[in-house]
Amino acid sequence: MRLCFLENESVHSLEPLIWARPACDLWAGSLRVGELLRLWADARECAYLGRPYIAEYVRLAHPDWTVDDKDWFKDGPVVFVDSVWLPKDRRLAMPEAWRVGLCQEEPVYAVLPGELAYNVAACILEEGLSFAEALATVARSVPTASAQGVRIRYLWELIEAASVYFDRDVRICGAYPGWRDARDLGHAGVVVLGPPERVVVHESATVEPLVVLDARQGPIVLDAGARVAAFSRIDGPSYVGQDTWVLAAHVKESIVGPVCRIAGEIEKSILQGFSNKQHEGFLGHSYIGEWVNLAAATQVADLRNDYGTIAVSIGGCRVGSGRMKLGALIGDHTKSGLGTLINAGSVLGVFCQVLPSAGYAPRVIPSFCRYRDGELQELWELEPLFATAQRVMSRRQCTWTETHERLFRAVWQETAGQRQAALRAGPHRLTPPAVPG
Repeated sequence: MRLCFLENESVHSLEPLIWARPACDLWAGSLRVGELLRLWADARECAYLGRPYIAEYVRLAHPDWTVDDKDWFKDGPVVFVDSVWLPKDRRLAMPEAWRVGLCQEEPVYAVLPGELAYNVAACILEEGLSFAEALATVARSVPTASAQGVRIRYLWELIEAASVYFDRDVRICGAYPGWRDARDLGHAGVVVLGPPERVVVHESATVEPLVVLDARQGPIVLDAGARVAAFSRIDGPSYVGQDTWVLAAHVKESIVGPVCRIAGEIEKSILQGFSNKQHEGFLGHSYIGEWVNLAAATQVADLRNDYGTIAVSIGGCRVGSGRMKLGALIGDHTKSGLGTLINAGSVLGVFCQVLPSAGYAPRVIPSFCRYRDGELQELWELEPLFATAQRVMSRRQCTWTETHERLFRAVWQETAGQRQAALRAGPHRLTPPAVPG
């Protein structure tokens, strides 16, 4: 089957992680959303229709995808799917006739023949219509069906959904070569609690003695090249990504993407990848982007002292999360200083610098801003920031390209309004209005 990932304006509620990647690259369990949807649709070919400013980066990150090309849709049936929808079913049951799947009365997928798929894509690319509007324009005669699953609106919903989708990973079923369960780890001084078949370890991963792997509450997946050092404990459901090091850490129900260095305590959080939390400190119920560095003794709170629910600033409006526990949402290339205190429900954009002060950092720091000595400053010189990013990425054998530079210059423009509003308000008056209604 051929699969097209769709995005619309609603993905902006997934900020700040959404600024630097397509929504389908976010994590859902030990698979990214796009990987989960490819398995669901049994897709051999993929395309992307979404935000124009990110299209060049999508081509770089996914060279085998077709991006913003309506002619691709002529070559046969296509499954369109909303990039932030997580299906309940493990596999798409191919219909006898074409159909549109509705979740909460909104279309989240459509199985269409080539001609109709081409017309839908043309409406989206040439006329700027949403998926729903395009379907209403050229495919209103296609029958509808209920689509069971969940449509992610905010990042904290994805943090919670991650543990639910662990069992969807086919590696847990032993379908890939090079994987083994934990039944042969005991002789190495590793303590496995719970069913050993729920601990899935790539043959190139290393688990040192004096490690506890607790799979009683959910599976644990250690990917290729992962290293778990002595005196670490991992409680499932948890995923440790490729070439990530767990250094005397306590990891509880968390997703740690590739090439991370982590220590201290991490609870029910997602690290997208290539980020460092290599020292003591707490990180709870948070979503952290790529190339983030949390310096030693950085603490991220996830609970109010009155145990009330936590509100978060998204897109300049205060949104009630309905959660008693919620930490921080931190964008790519953001750095904290030694001993920084980050409050529950904080949102830090991309390329932020958060330096310690007498108390908590502001709960809102827009992209390309520095907080220092109680003052919020705009980081308007982009070249030094990009030079630092280039050095950081080279340390992990990755390359900063002109595509990255154009992407983040576009993000600079996209986030200018939020930045100027915050600078006018001042760092201690950043409480946005509540969402209407």
